[in-house]
Amino acid sequence: MMRSKWAAVVAVVLAAGVPAASAAPQSAPREKAAGEGVLCAIALYSGIAEAARTCTPETAPEFQAELRRQVERLDAYALANGMTTEGLAGFKSQNLAGLGDPSMCAAYREEGLEEVLTADPEAMRTTVDELVARPGTPTWGSCI
Repeated sequence: MMRSKWAAVVAVVLAAGVPAASAAPQSAPREKAAGEGVLCAIALYSGIAEAARTCTPETAPEFQAELRRQVERLDAYALANGMTTEGLAGFKSQNLAGLGDPSMCAAYREEGLEEVLTADPEAMRTTVDELVARPGTPTWGSCI
């Protein structure tokens, strides 16, 4: 089966932890502001974790546990840097709406969810390490 665009983007985020490269030459990468990309990562990683928990709980249990740990680290960072518990819960519920619906599992599988769960957990930890390294207001920014 051909890898979907969604699976490819998610795999880049989880496995490589770097933004997709373009063919055009680029100047030196700018340093992200502290907190930049944290909300993006929370939305993406939480969504993948929820879809995996609902649809493929037996697939890559070690990776899924590590994914949940990284979501917890991102959540803790957001709470320590100005988000309230209610604000974080609201953000996540808005972004996770429908992701836990078992009727969507066939679509998740078709989009490559199980393939995403084979990503390198060390690269994912490194990405989260970089996101939470410096205190700052969590912003959407870019995590892909």
